[in-house]
Amino acid sequence: MSIIQPDLASILYVDGNAYTNGNSIAIQLFSLPEMPDDYDGDGVDNNNDDFPYDNSETTDTDNDGIGNNADLDDDGDGCSDEFELDFGTDPLIADCSVNIDEINESTTIEIYPNPVSNEISIYSSSTIVRIVIKDVSGKIVREYQEIRDSKITLDVLQLEVGTYLLQIQDTSGTVIKKIVKE
Repeated sequence: MSIIQPDLASILYVDGNAYTNGNSIAIQLFSLPEMPDDYDGDGVDNNNDDFPYDNSETTDTDNDGIGNNADLDDDGDGCSDEFELDFGTDPLIADCSVNIDEINESTTIEIYPNPVSNEISIYSSSTIVRIVIKDVSGKIVREYQEIRDSKITLDVLQLEVGTYLLQIQDTSGTVIKKIVKE
């Protein structure tokens, strides 16, 4: 216990108890319990936990305030994690939009016009067997199967304005191309 001598008589309230002795105040000092190194008990030290009070999240790769468990695009590159896993890019590295046309270099695919308004023509050096159009979240918006041709024209008039990913599968592999619908 420590004694502090104030100039005037005072009353100090600590935890609802008054401590005074004339002009002296008795203060009982308590040490605070040591704070845990892992507030939320998720096994990740607070210094390394982007969400130290949320045991369902620990990491936010793209620093958007949404933890990787809830974030549909962990790296913030515009392609959903599901899309990146399906097509071989890393959902924790912002590489999807940069390398999207390099997934299969053995196939030559031409798409025109791009940006597109009404119709888009697709030409492949191999026979096209399937085309899937996905929005950037990875949701399939159109799918064309059993095409069996090296050139096809698609009506995209009904697509909403935005960016889409075309997964074009031909007899030599799969290529992903980005298109913009105006």
